Amino acid sequence: MLAPYSKWLLCFCLCWVAAEGSAGSSQDCRQPDDKELICVVTESFPPYSYIDQAGNIDGAVTRVVLALLDQLDVQTTIEMMPWARSLLIVSTEPNDLIFSLVRSPEHESDFHWLVPVTSIDIGVYSIPGSLHFSLTNLADLTDLSVGIMHSSSSIEYFQSIAYVSDNNLVEMATFEQMYKMLMSGRVDLVLAPGLLMK
Repeated sequence: MLAPYSKWLLCFCLCWVAAEGSAGSSQDCRQPDDKELICVVTESFPPYSYIDQAGNIDGAVTRVVLALLDQLDVQTTIEMMPWARSLLIVSTEPNDLIFSLVRSPEHESDFHWLVPVTSIDIGVYSIPGSLHFSLTNLADLTDLSVGIMHSSSSIEYFQSIAYVSDNNLVEMATFEQMYKMLMSGRVDLVLAPGLLMK
C-alpha cells in the first residue's frame, strides 16, 4: 500500500471539440473516406478506461460514454492512446470527443463540456518508508521529485499549491510508467488517482 499525503476531488468530463480543427492530420483515427465518423479518444486509466483481456476498451467511465453514444444516431470509433496524443488529436481534428478530462481554467475555452462522467480522488503518494522525514504539508515537497502525467491539467494546479519547480516534476506518458518509476525509486512521489495506487 502506498502512502497518501494529500488528496483533491476532481470531476472528469466527456468533451466535444467543435469543427474548427485542421482535417486530415496524420494523427487522425479516421480513414480519408470516413468524414462522418466521430473519433472518441481516451487513455489507459484503470479502472475507468483500459484494455480488457479480449482486447476491447472497457472500464467504468468507458461504459458510461458508450451508453451515451448508443443514444446518438452517429457512427463512432474509440481509440486508446497516451494522454498527450489524445489531446493533440482533439485539438487538431473537427468533431471529436475526449474522455476523461478534468475541467480546468486552462481547458475551459478549448472544449464543449458535455457531461460529468465521474469524480475522482487525486493524491500525492510515496512508497511507505522511502522518505527520511515526515511530510506534514505540501510545502515539504519542494526538494522532492514528483511523477505527473504529461500534459495533465494537474501540473499548474499542483505547482500553485505545492511550490514544486519544473525541475522537480517528471512528466510521464502513462500511469503504468509513473507507477514503475515510483516503485524503482526513480521519483520520490507521484500525483495520481487513489484507485490506481492501491
